[in-house]
Amino acid sequence: KRSGRDRRRGNIGRRWWVDSVLGSVLFTQSIMPEVGTAAKTVASAPPQSADAFPGKKPPNNATKAKPRPPPPSALRRFADGARGLAGRSLRFTGKAAVAVAAVNLAVMYYESSQVGRFFAVDEDESRRKKRVLVLPLDNLRVVERGSPSADLGRLAGPGGRQPTITVECRELVNAIEEAAADPNITSLFADFGEGVRHPIGHGHLEEIRSAVERFNGRHGEASFGNPVFKMAGATTNTGGAGPKRSYAFGHAFGWADYYLASSFGSVHLQARGTMGLYGACSTNVFLGPMLDKYGIKVHVFRHGLYKNAPSIFTDSKYSSAHLENVKSTTSSIDDTIQAAISSSRDLKFDGVMWKRIKMHGTMSAANSKEIGLIDASPVVNPLSSLLKMTKKEAKLEGEKKNANPSEDEEEEGDKKSKIRVKAEDKFGKEVVDGFVATEAISLSQYKNMLARRERVESRSKGIASRLRTLAERSTATAAILSAFGFDAGGQQKRDKVAVLTIDGAIGSASAYESVRSLREIREDESIKCLVLRVNSPGGSVISSEAIREELLLFKKPIVSSMGNAAASGGYYVSCMAEKIFANRTTLTG
Repeated sequence: KRSGRDRRRGNIGRRWWVDSVLGSVLFTQSIMPEVGTAAKTVASAPPQSADAFPGKKPPNNATKAKPRPPPPSALRRFADGARGLAGRSLRFTGKAAVAVAAVNLAVMYYESSQVGRFFAVDEDESRRKKRVLVLPLDNLRVVERGSPSADLGRLAGPGGRQPTITVECRELVNAIEEAAADPNITSLFADFGEGVRHPIGHGHLEEIRSAVERFNGRHGEASFGNPVFKMAGATTNTGGAGPKRSYAFGHAFGWADYYLASSFGSVHLQARGTMGLYGACSTNVFLGPMLDKYGIKVHVFRHGLYKNAPSIFTDSKYSSAHLENVKSTTSSIDDTIQAAISSSRDLKFDGVMWKRIKMHGTMSAANSKEIGLIDASPVVNPLSSLLKMTKKEAKLEGEKKNANPSEDEEEEGDKKSKIRVKAEDKFGKEVVDGFVATEAISLSQYKNMLARRERVESRSKGIASRLRTLAERSTATAAILSAFGFDAGGQQKRDKVAVLTIDGAIGSASAYESVRSLREIREDESIKCLVLRVNSPGGSVISSEAIREELLLFKKPIVSSMGNAAASGGYYVSCMAEKIFANRTTLTG
């Protein structure tokens, strides 16, 4: 039956073959049904057995009768399919496990070999690696504690500047400490650029500064300025390395920049650079008149005359108590920085001299060098040229040893001195003298290698712990391990120290996280002590009280360490510690 659509479209002629087939089928089913039935019977007839034709030749389709097995049930078919699928899955899982194990072993071996080659120390000092660790302080953002969004800081800055590197203060200090103990690192070079773009707190500056001072020439047993390290008896072992040099270069230095730069052994200011030592300062904004103009009334609950944080919303100028507080804190920080700079640079400045320097305004490189604030004023950053110089000297020494060992040592010394003299003419003797590094390594690279070394050591300790467990369960395993030189003795249990950081304003979210962590630390019997690191100006009264109440339940010793600030609620929670340690520039109270 043709459809109406076919008639409308005029496609009748296109379906003639369909009509022919359908007509044939209908004719066969209606006129000759017996033919179809007979055909089905013949087609479905089983083969005849030879026993049905005794004494006669059986027809071609006659065969011996064979009993047919009953068809499998649906449950049996499902079980067979499931068993086959399970077998295939197990085989695939086994191959995948072997492949994953092989990849992990390859990665472990590669990482271990990379770490081994990087930190390997040649017994012959003449063949030992000579590296300089470069600190990009102009593109460095120093924070107390990193966050998941810290990677956003690696985006390029304005004007095509280099990407910003976000690093925790603890990580930076640890990198400098490790560099001081690394015999392959001979010097430290800090690039301040046109000044530190991301302000660093005074407390963090002091901690970094102390690490740089420990790097400078204090080898074997370092004199740590932080009383916490003195209590622990910490030392820095450089493996008998010689004196190490540190350099700071910048196009301009401000008060906080120079406070850090002065801790380096040599300070270089670009020949056309500027030095602006104006002292510590504090800036406050008062919004009281503006809010009154729009009819906004701010209700503040505070206790005491020196609780000045809410003054920004209520006052139009400094109150006498507020001004006294600001002058006291800035004067204290200013005196601390002056004393630190004078000590590092061996300056004999009195209070009058410092006042004249601050009142003088911006100083040129020549003025700064004249009074001893800097050591040299190169035209450009000298690091790349110094590396080229030392590489030429190393190449000259290698050619002398390999190609012409009979060459006069005096002639070789003359060639080296010519290379040095050429560099000294360009940058000055103060810049070139003592620089021996032939390879520069960035802070990111060094941090990455330290992290990889820590992973390798942790992985090795984990494997050793598992082997000891197997040895304790089986005497035969212990004997086999001992035959291979593995000490299967009992592992010495070490006490743990937990570190809890309270960073930023104290609110409900930070209090919840801190309270939860404190409960886990309190219930962990392997933790014997808590170090409470506080870098906070305070915050919510209720949140600070919640943290304090949780600390009251502690039966373990608590030691508090303060960062840039531990004020108001930050000091409130720090008071629960048996010992409180702070930097000289920490704001607290």
